[in-house]
Amino acid sequence: MLVGFGLHDAIWDIIDVQFGQIQRYDMTVSIARGPDAWERLAQGADGWDTDLAYGTWYATAPAGQEACDRLADALRADRAVATVGYVQTTVGTYRTMLSAIDVIVVVLIVAAAALAFIVLYDLTTIDIGERIRETATLKVLGFRRGEVDAYVFREVAVLVLVGALAGLGLGTWLEGFVITTVEVDVVMFGRTIHAASYLWAFLLAGLFAAVVMLAMRPRLAAIDMVESLKSVD
Repeated sequence: MLVGFGLHDAIWDIIDVQFGQIQRYDMTVSIARGPDAWERLAQGADGWDTDLAYGTWYATAPAGQEACDRLADALRADRAVATVGYVQTTVGTYRTMLSAIDVIVVVLIVAAAALAFIVLYDLTTIDIGERIRETATLKVLGFRRGEVDAYVFREVAVLVLVGALAGLGLGTWLEGFVITTVEVDVVMFGRTIHAASYLWAFLLAGLFAAVVMLAMRPRLAAIDMVESLKSVD
């Protein structure tokens, strides 16, 4: 489950890092002709941060999207301007493309969650089956239902806790291996698994354990004291 959540973080961090930390501008403007065009554009963009590189003007708006719209309209009306590009439009395009990958991530998380649930259910069923006589003895001795449940499920809870913590460590390593394996030269994925991903993976493991315990309670209650004590191992 952690690998699935980590892949989601790694993929979506591409947008946050690229357009939040590396490319810190709102608009790109390329000039078609006229050496004096840059001076004219700079005069019309009062209050903007301007940076010229490789024939393209990278501009950062001082007052958000409304200022971008006003300047873009003025630039498009200038014949010296070849293209005007919004960074937000590019970000929107990337988000649409990456949304398709989310489906794969969801399938991975659901498959891992289903596997975890099945394993917990089977292990709990086996544990109860092997301890029927112990459970019947506790009932004969007068233990209440809650006490009997705690006696059986305490071991399950400890196993889930230890397994979840170990899984977080192994999942961190596996997620890093997957990212570096599938990464291509033109795209660098994120390298950090968010704290929320660790929390969700841990909570889901705990939730599945709780559901399994609730499902097993009727089975413990149905254990017949006399017949179980009469049975031969």
